[in-house]
Amino acid sequence: MHIEELVQKIVPVNQNLIKNAQQHFDNLIKPVGSLAQLETMTSRYAAIIGSVDKEDLENPVPGVLLLLGNSASGKQLERALGGRDAAVVVARQVDVVTAPVFITGEQPDELLEEGAMLAAEYTGEEQARVLLLGSLNPAPQPQVWEKFLTEPDPYFFLERVQDPLVTALTGAILQGAGQKLPLLLDGASAFFFFFFSCKFNPAVADYCFASHVSVEPGLEILLDFLKLTAPLRLNLPGGSGVGAAACLTLLKAGVKAYKEMETFEEAGVHKEEAAFSLQAQQKKQSS
Repeated sequence: MHIEELVQKIVPVNQNLIKNAQQHFDNLIKPVGSLAQLETMTSRYAAIIGSVDKEDLENPVPGVLLLLGNSASGKQLERALGGRDAAVVVARQVDVVTAPVFITGEQPDELLEEGAMLAAEYTGEEQARVLLLGSLNPAPQPQVWEKFLTEPDPYFFLERVQDPLVTALTGAILQGAGQKLPLLLDGASAFFFFFFSCKFNPAVADYCFASHVSVEPGLEILLDFLKLTAPLRLNLPGGSGVGAAACLTLLKAGVKAYKEMETFEEAGVHKEEAAFSLQAQQKKQSS
C-alpha cells in the first residue's frame, strides 16, 4: 500500500469512547482520578481498540519493538541483532518481541515505504496488539530542526532534516495508526516522526503515547511544542526502546485496574450513596 493510500486509511479515535472509559474509572471504588496517567492512557487504549467493555479490554501484549538502524548505528545494531542490547533485554521482560532492522532506503519516498512495510510485516495478522518504536541512532540536534517546525509540508521537512531512520519510522507510525494500534514512542527521534506523521494526517496523534522524557538536547522544547506528556522521566540518554518497554508496564497496570477493580454497583453500593461519594470527591478536587 502506497503512503498516500495509508494516510487516507487513518481515522480519528472515537472521543466518546475515551469519555466513557474515563467514566468507568470514575465509578471504581477509589478516589476520582487517583490513578492519574494510568487512567488517561487506558481510556485512550480502550478507544483505540473500539470498546469500553472490560471483557473486551485485553492486556496490550504481545507487542513488537521496531528498532531501526543503519550503517551509522555501529555496534549497537549488532548487539540488538544478537539479543544483547538493553532495549531487547528490557522488552523481553514485558512480553515484547524486538525487531532490529537495518534500513536500506535513501530517498524520502523509499524510506517512508520501507518503514510502513516493516511495520506491516511485524504487526500484521494480529501478531501484535501494541507497536513500540525506537531508533538506534542519535536524534538530529535542535539547530537542525527548530527552524522547520512551522513548515506545513512533511516532505519539505523530511528532505531538509535528512535523517533516514526518522523518515522510515514516520512510515512505520503511519502504518501502525492505519492498523489502529496503540503506538508507544521512545526518544526525540520518535517525537520527530510523530510530528511528521501528524502533518500527513492529524488523526495519527490519537494513536500515539509519549513514553518517557530522555536527556536528549531540545527534547523538552519539542514535547512542549507537540503538546505531549510522558509519564516517565528516567534520565535515559536516547530513544532506543528501553523507555517505551518500561512505559508498557504502566499501560498493562492501567488495563488490569480497569478490568479487575470493582465499581460501586458491582460492590453493591446503593446508587444514591455512590453518586454522593463521586460528587463529594469531584467537589473536593475542584476546591
